[in-house]
Amino acid sequence: MVKAMKGLEGLLSDDQRKAREEALNAGKKRKEVLESLKLTADQEEKVTTVAKEVATLFREEMEKIQDVFSAEQKEKLQEFKEETKERVRDRHAHRIATLKDLDLTEEQKTKIADIRKEFRPKVHEAGNKLRATIREEMEAIVAVIKG
Repeated sequence: MVKAMKGLEGLLSDDQRKAREEALNAGKKRKEVLESLKLTADQEEKVTTVAKEVATLFREEMEKIQDVFSAEQKEKLQEFKEETKERVRDRHAHRIATLKDLDLTEEQKTKIADIRKEFRPKVHEAGNKLRATIREEMEAIVAVIKG
């Protein structure tokens, strides 16, 4: 998923990248960040396509991971989800703490790792498609510039 998202960065102009960075640093919401980019119709379409693909993969992965947890662990997850809504800033650290707080068994950890292994190739494939599209666009732009 990270690779697919990084592939989007090549889609933005220098001004758009700067606007994105400033919006993120200002702590703006995702919608506000996207609005600040003033994407072209083509850029918006590609961002939407990639976002849907990544969201679908993420949702499928999360559904499989949920099946690994006990009822008590699922209850704790709901509590953590509510905390996240209260704008948890350091998501990486929060995820690590959450996993520790769940007291996962080795079997659960193994199942989660297996699920992630299953989805990794799908995510890489989505990223490869995105990079190929960007490469084609760049080649077309260079061809127009060279005249």
